[in-house]
Amino acid sequence: MTPKRSLFSKHKQDPVFFQSLNNDVILECVDKIHIDAKFKGLSARVFQSCELRDRIFPGVPSADKTWIDASLAGDASAVLTPFSETHKIMSGEEPQTDPCDECPALNLQRIVGFNGSVKNGLHLIEGKLTGDKSQTPSMMFPLGASCIIESMDRNVNKQHFFRGHSNPVSAIAVSPCGKFLASGQVTYMGYKATINVYTLVDRQPYATFTLHKVKIEALAFSCDSKLLYSLGGQDDGSVVVWDMEQKKSICASPCAPQTAGCIRVLAASHHDPFSFITAGDKSIRVWNADLKNRKLVPEDCNLGVLKRDVLSVSIDPQDKYLYCGTTTGDVLKINFETKLLVNTGPTKNLISLGIGVVKELGGKLLIGSGNGDIAVLDSEKSYRRISSSSLPKNNAGGITSLVLNENQIFVGTNANNVYRIPFCSKTLNMIGDPVLLKTCHKNDVNDIVFPANKNELFATAGVGDVRIWQTTTGKELRRIEVPNITCHALAFSPDGNSLVTAWSDGRLRAYLPVSGKLIYEVPHAHHLEATALAITNCNTTIISGGCEGAIRIWRIDLSNPAKPVVSLEETMKEHKCKVTTITLSKNNRECAT
Repeated sequence: MTPKRSLFSKHKQDPVFFQSLNNDVILECVDKIHIDAKFKGLSARVFQSCELRDRIFPGVPSADKTWIDASLAGDASAVLTPFSETHKIMSGEEPQTDPCDECPALNLQRIVGFNGSVKNGLHLIEGKLTGDKSQTPSMMFPLGASCIIESMDRNVNKQHFFRGHSNPVSAIAVSPCGKFLASGQVTYMGYKATINVYTLVDRQPYATFTLHKVKIEALAFSCDSKLLYSLGGQDDGSVVVWDMEQKKSICASPCAPQTAGCIRVLAASHHDPFSFITAGDKSIRVWNADLKNRKLVPEDCNLGVLKRDVLSVSIDPQDKYLYCGTTTGDVLKINFETKLLVNTGPTKNLISLGIGVVKELGGKLLIGSGNGDIAVLDSEKSYRRISSSSLPKNNAGGITSLVLNENQIFVGTNANNVYRIPFCSKTLNMIGDPVLLKTCHKNDVNDIVFPANKNELFATAGVGDVRIWQTTTGKELRRIEVPNITCHALAFSPDGNSLVTAWSDGRLRAYLPVSGKLIYEVPHAHHLEATALAITNCNTTIISGGCEGAIRIWRIDLSNPAKPVVSLEETMKEHKCKVTTITLSKNNRECAT
């Protein structure tokens, strides 16, 4: 589609008149006659015979034929001179500049969040691999349609964003050499999902692969970092091998037999660059890539009478055994060469809610469960527990990522939390309680406000909680939880002594921002959900809006600060549906809703 009154050209050397024919432009002549370029009678013959019809831009008189001669001679600079400033046909007006060109760019500085729903989405990258001078490792994770590298050095406190996807990232992988980062996305039904590869040192795009449909389920690099394996989602059902040097696909194959269910796990061999594993519902396969014949040869693992849904896979460094964590809470130990089941365990006290992550530690297994438990199991002694630790049960979430770095374990959960646990690598004991490093809301952020005349902190509203954050670091300072209901709106009082919130149960609640203690509550503030808020400068009047369309004014008696009294002053009903926003005038005498 060509915007109206714009210039469209297939042949840059042709006169402007010919470029405009049959396009959505208006030609203005010297005598102020306007000609539609789509008019059927307009042609080269008309152009040559009609007097004063060749002036189609201000400043080019009909007697001046130099720009036409220049176009026929191929002098592009002379042709563009009359309209080089805007390249648009203006109706006798001076060329106008876009005011956005004069505005400074608003660059993204920091994102507060973490996407824990991506399996094995949390990675630690050494500073030398990312080009940073600091020796402190950086944390890498997907968030939205980007991948983020965040420095863990408090003195640096910066983030870098890898952009390029059009939809949320669903899988990421880092090459063993530390040079490449690969990320895949999920898109809409019927569309193809892309895989983007970046270089970590210079942080630039390296390649883009497009073959899978709808979703990229998992990614893995070969041990020599020359191949990239990609696993499509349930709507795609294929596995593809990509050549990193030539930047193209080599071969592909359906990833599971017809009797199997969804395949969600992909892992590459530590020694054989042409071997990898896929696993999922009732299927565990070891693949061999025949690059010469461009074929993928699968071999199913024999589990006997056992049928398991695999959530995670880990291969020992010698490629002797592979360990599979299942939804039933046990581990399958399989011989990598013979593809036969060796043993399973534990037989008693199975891991609750399945084993979402498993990491091999020299014959021992570090596992993370769906209920937030981390444990070290001895695979050679009936999978007994050597040590264990549990995340806080309130909104900790199931474990989706485990990263072991020297004497500490980094844990990512599907509740969008990142924890750090002190760990002794010699005794394999967890020697401390989990420490929360990163967090964000699990669902939509419904509102965000700053205190009056302050920018050091801000508050956000979400499902089940209200959170107060530090602006410079993105650290969570306070969390106020009200389970099973949603906070739709919030507002700081002008004096900063209270944070008033509106909830889906129709109530208004005010809290102390420092301690999170409840100051007062307005029950049945609205018949349906309370959805909007505003507070006057005197700190004694609250204006609230509800889902039923009512606007209500509340008076707060602060004569007894320990027990404020809230009374209804007025109810107004003009809206027919939900009130989303209330804005007060500067003099606090009027408001717009």
